[in-house]
Amino acid sequence: MSARPPRLIACVRCRRRKKRCDRAVPSCGECTKTGSDCVPVGLKTNGNLTTVPTAYLQQLESRMADLQRKTQAQTQTQSLGADADTADDHGQVQQESSYPSPFDNSNNENSESGSGPAGDPLPREESVDNVMVFDGDDAMSNLYSPSQSIPDLQAQSQPTASGINRSQPQHDLASIGSDWLDHYAEVYFRHAQPQWSFLDEDDWNAKYQAWMASSGAVDDTHVFILLLALAVGALLSSSYRQNCPYLTHASLLYETAIRDYLGSITQHQSALTRTQASMLMVIYSWHDSSHNILQNSIMMVLLNCQNLIDQMRTDQDKQSQDTAAVRSLQRRCVMSCHIVNEIVSSAWSYPQSFVLDTLDDKMFQYASQMKADLESPDFYERLFQLRCIQSKIRHANKKLRLLDPSDPFRESFHHRLKTELQDWKTSIQLFTSSTPSDEVVYHETQALLKLYDYGVSILMQENLSILSVQDIGQLIECCSEACRTFRQSQQSNPLIYWTWTALMYQFRLGVMLLYCYFITPRTMQTPVFSYETTLDGIQSCRLTLENFSARWPQSMVYLHTFQLLADKTFEASYSEAIADQSALESPEALTRCLTSGSSGEWITNMEAAVTELKSQHVHHAVVALILDMIKRSSVENFNMEAIGFVPNLDLDSLGLFGFCVPT
Repeated sequence: MSARPPRLIACVRCRRRKKRCDRAVPSCGECTKTGSDCVPVGLKTNGNLTTVPTAYLQQLESRMADLQRKTQAQTQTQSLGADADTADDHGQVQQESSYPSPFDNSNNENSESGSGPAGDPLPREESVDNVMVFDGDDAMSNLYSPSQSIPDLQAQSQPTASGINRSQPQHDLASIGSDWLDHYAEVYFRHAQPQWSFLDEDDWNAKYQAWMASSGAVDDTHVFILLLALAVGALLSSSYRQNCPYLTHASLLYETAIRDYLGSITQHQSALTRTQASMLMVIYSWHDSSHNILQNSIMMVLLNCQNLIDQMRTDQDKQSQDTAAVRSLQRRCVMSCHIVNEIVSSAWSYPQSFVLDTLDDKMFQYASQMKADLESPDFYERLFQLRCIQSKIRHANKKLRLLDPSDPFRESFHHRLKTELQDWKTSIQLFTSSTPSDEVVYHETQALLKLYDYGVSILMQENLSILSVQDIGQLIECCSEACRTFRQSQQSNPLIYWTWTALMYQFRLGVMLLYCYFITPRTMQTPVFSYETTLDGIQSCRLTLENFSARWPQSMVYLHTFQLLADKTFEASYSEAIADQSALESPEALTRCLTSGSSGEWITNMEAAVTELKSQHVHHAVVALILDMIKRSSVENFNMEAIGFVPNLDLDSLGLFGFCVPT
């Protein structure tokens, strides 16, 4: 950080109203008082691109540094020990530690009263979510709520007092044992690295060997990355049984990294290193028992990635002598950030802030210009190409949803995106058939086609008003195939796909399967889709959600919601219908409950479930499908005009519904 004080930036609102701006960050006094967005002067907008003044970012960095310096003196005498070895399970480790997950959002009004995944209260004042930001992103992460102030950091700072020898870490990782650590490293690079290739495996292993020989031989910044990768490997190894040593080790590794080495990361000059660290923290949270992927964590990744992009551009202008390996690693890190952002944006719906929207748009624009290197024999380039298509779908939907459902441009653009997905599917099948197997499960044809199915579901989830019968049939086929494929993959390899992102996508597919079955009249179901295929997909999804609920108590709401919807979709319990093979030959046994109305108890249970789903920020399109099923389930309360969309199901000029879209 420069020694010269940053120039203070006034806000647009104060300047327009000719008021004296106190230039406080992230929100000045006037904007905080009125609850208005505090936008700095100098912000420039050009189409979809918005530039934030560098001085404003420096001001945020300076503010955070001042707060950290003030609180470090207060925490010098605090004990650094964390008795993680005495914890009985992962939930207890989190509760006893003074350093919980950095993604716990203590300011989120939708949080569950500060409860952990098992309902144990966490000390919210000790949350470190607002410290886990690099290069000043913490203050910016709070811009979406100007009324929020920067929290007390007394219990959040990283002690660096004199008398603490940084070459001798304040922990005893020797209690884990080198054999365990070696195993976690192997698991990480076997299962996480193929999906997130933003680390240099050879460089990581060299530093790991040096660190194992002498803890002082490696820079603190790189120790943080070593520990986070090992922690992810430990979570990947765990089945989340009570007293599982993997969970104790993962928590100890993670808490040690946050407690002893986070300060080094936040002050590191390399944007690449900071971006790698922020990515590892997000990936750890995906595998943890509580997914607190809130907008500040994604903003942390995007801000550091934007710094990395700026650094790459500067190096290019200066004709930097960086090796091809460094430039390749930088490119893969940017690709990984884009993929992470796209996965989260497609799985969850968080309150949108101006800054987050700006960073998201900039990431989209830059990724669109990168272009995938399809001449490379690298799977990662093709995964990046698919995520770019999904990003195009997501950004297009923001504008297309404002058009009339029958608008020809909307339909043509939808068809164009559908064609791009189909072209990618064709190309990936050709690529996998001509490429020798590398024995990586994520590179198998079945696993890659599952990602195509995800893309189709994302494309169609917000376009139900223009779906044709062919689209409905394709959607059911894709959703069912993805559910069955996912289930088979988890059965064959117990270490893969145990992430919150996987759970969110599987829940989305299950809801869409039930919704398509629900809205299609019984007499027209056979021409549209196969009973057996649909029911196999529903059964696979239920088993998947059941396994996740046994693993993470916080995920129980997804199984509960799915079961309630399935029970309402079919006249009898759908699980019994699946077990009874004769049900496939007896459509009456699977008749929808549209004509039978719905009990008040079912509606009450569904409303409670929807409230819980919203508190976990389930994607708004999925929640909309669930709400529509609740409305349609009761004939006496069914108000056609209240429904915002009616699927356009036509088969040979025969309307599949006995009504038309209200005009």
